[in-house]
This record gives sequence, structure tokens and C-alpha cells, in this order.
Amino acid sequence: MFGPLIHVWTMRMETKHTFFKRTARNAHNFVNITKTLCETHQLNQAFISSSPRICSGAELGHDCCAFDEHLFSTGVISAVKHCQQVKFPLHCSSSITVKGTKYLRDAFVVIDCLSSQLVFGRVMLCLLDSNGFGAVVVQVCQSEKNQALGLYSVQTQTVHELPVLKCVLVENLYDYYPLSAYSVFGCPHIALKHAVFVKT
Repeated sequence: MFGPLIHVWTMRMETKHTFFKRTARNAHNFVNITKTLCETHQLNQAFISSSPRICSGAELGHDCCAFDEHLFSTGVISAVKHCQQVKFPLHCSSSITVKGTKYLRDAFVVIDCLSSQLVFGRVMLCLLDSNGFGAVVVQVCQSEKNQALGLYSVQTQTVHELPVLKCVLVENLYDYYPLSAYSVFGCPHIALKHAVFVKT
């Protein structure tokens, strides 16, 4: 009477409706449930639409150029050459985006943990190697936790008055999230965004 069943079935509507039923059950809160469902649906759509970008490889910033040893200090060149994991030729920039996370010059990252004390690095240069892996050249900083503030005060680690530089792959960072420093009594302090677990 109505032709093929595919012209009148409601399977696509039921599939969409399943998402809202599951969200309502998981929320355990039915105060203004329509707002909860709308916000959850929009966040899910934003995640779906951005997933190819999140899963894509590393991308340098707009100021990228080929890495030339004549343009950088001997400290930077030495740090890059000591990192066996990066493959030449390299490209460099002041920023790099890896899996949707943007690393900028002067941001801080957690690069190590020695004797339960975090070691931070201040990003000096961002690199992209021939295999598509992202890396950062950082200025190594010693940290001390300020128990009263819950922050880490950082000081540049030096050898013979020269800052210690290190090249680290982004995937080898202890915490993927780049951090900003806040000036407290004239000294830079860092607040962690995530718990950092010591790798054994």
C-alpha cells in the first residue's frame, strides 16, 4: 500500500534517538533535561567534526622554515644532534600542533621526573622531522613545589652560566599539555593541569 518499507521506516530516527536516551540515563539529572541533551549533542558533534584534525600528524606554524645550523646557537645545534630520535632533514617554527594540541615558544612542558621532583622545560624551538614526528627544543628548568600555593617555582638550569638545552619528542613528554608560567614575587610559577605519574 505504501510501497517499499525503506520509504517509511524510522530506523534512522531510532538510531539518533538512542543517543539521547543513553545521555539522559547517564546524566542522572532530569532538571532541564532538554538543555543537557542539547549541550551534550553539540559537544558530540564538535568532537566528531574535529576528529580528523585531532588524529592528524604534526603541523608547524606559519613561520616554518628549513632547519639551518647556521641560524642557531651551538647549544641548540648540540641539543638537536644529541636527540637520536629525530631524523634529518628538519623543519622548524615557533609553534607546532600535535594531535590538536598547540605548543608555542615560551610555554612550559614536563620533560622528566627525578627523585619525585618534576623537571620542566621552556620551549625554545619547535621541530618537525622527516618522519613527521614533532619535537621541541627546551631550556631545562629545575622546579621546587610551593606547598602553600600548590605551584611549582622554576629556575633555569645552567652549566658554566649557559642554559642547558634539550631536544625532546612531543610523544615522550611526561604530560602532553603545554603550561603557562605565572609571576609570583618576581619568580615564574607553574600550575599543573593534570596529575603527572612517574614512569617506571
